[in-house]
Amino acid sequence: MRNRDMSRMTTDSGVLAVVLFVSALVVPSVWSQTVAISGYVKAENIYDTRQVAQVREGQFHLYPLPDTEASRTDNLTYASFQSRIRVTGSGTEALGADLTGVVEADFFGTANDYLGQFRLRHAYVQLDWGGEKLLFGQYWSPLFTAAVFPQTVAFNTGAPFQPFARFGQIRFTIERGGVRLITALSQQRDAFSDIGGNKLQQQAAIPAGHAHVQVFGASRLVGGGVYVKSIRPTLTSERFTAAAVQGYAMIESAPFTVRAKATYGADLTDHLMTGGFITVEDGSFESLRVGSAWLDVSWSAGGPVALGVFGGFLTNMGAGPSVTVLLQDTDGDGIGDVETKATRADNLDRLWRVAPRATYSTGRLRFALEGEVTSALFASDRDNNYAPVALDSDEAVTNVRGHLAVYYFF
Repeated sequence: MRNRDMSRMTTDSGVLAVVLFVSALVVPSVWSQTVAISGYVKAENIYDTRQVAQVREGQFHLYPLPDTEASRTDNLTYASFQSRIRVTGSGTEALGADLTGVVEADFFGTANDYLGQFRLRHAYVQLDWGGEKLLFGQYWSPLFTAAVFPQTVAFNTGAPFQPFARFGQIRFTIERGGVRLITALSQQRDAFSDIGGNKLQQQAAIPAGHAHVQVFGASRLVGGGVYVKSIRPTLTSERFTAAAVQGYAMIESAPFTVRAKATYGADLTDHLMTGGFITVEDGSFESLRVGSAWLDVSWSAGGPVALGVFGGFLTNMGAGPSVTVLLQDTDGDGIGDVETKATRADNLDRLWRVAPRATYSTGRLRFALEGEVTSALFASDRDNNYAPVALDSDEAVTNVRGHLAVYYFF
């Protein structure tokens, strides 16, 4: 019995020695990494004076709906599903580069039916060689411009005046002497897709291309970029191409920071802007153009109070050439009665927004208050390019939003 116990103790000791040896090899490599968890809890209270084009119970507001008896009804929302968590892994190297892995998610859901469910925002791996960076995964579209975007309290971050999208992408960034070049190949994901879904780009089998140049210093940045994509609306149709250009700037002069951007492009519904594309009589496709500009001014003297104001303008500009939209026969009488198109608010002649804000921060707690006035003029006529033309009888509809948000950061 004693010999059996000694044998068992010897075996157990051997196993323990192996475990300790393996741990000595593995644990240092694990703990040489840094894993940081961050995010915030966000409680929001939102009141609108009328019904608006929106998602997730009004959290993401685009523009007021056309004037009807029903759309004149006001609306109130209390929500916390903007709460967010981010996990960042770093501290290791590969191929001579510093590695970073990021996963970020919230409870916004991927569609209205999935409100409150966990949703992926960012998920990427980045290799950093110092002057060059290579990113694989889901991240902001370069048209969003992470270096220059509105600082609004509203989750829409200035949309639809500001292009807003997160794409799966391969991105290469190079910096030399205050000049940054960003190139990327991307594909649409989730809500950030053409009207009809991301299958339109998938079945085109060509990624979208981005190229941006930025000149920057300690307190300023000026840049611009282009975006080109191909989509195939049906499996049997030809691909067609749409493109966009933009310019932007940021300057800091304490206590003020000024940011501005202008965007002109076609079929930017994948960036939650207006427009889209139409089918013309010969069966081909024409994308609809949109132009937008915004200005954001922030003030902070380093204390707990910060102030700011956002202003934006957008207009739909129709197709480039003179077009006639293909009409579908939906009632079987042999006469086309419904336009064939995949668009968002293509009859919106112009849209503007002014949104002042104030925040108070103490430690990890922040209170934010924002007022938002958004006015839309929907047109009842069009020109030969399918651009909306407002008549004297058309009147703008205006929504006034009050937004209170409370954050706890961790």
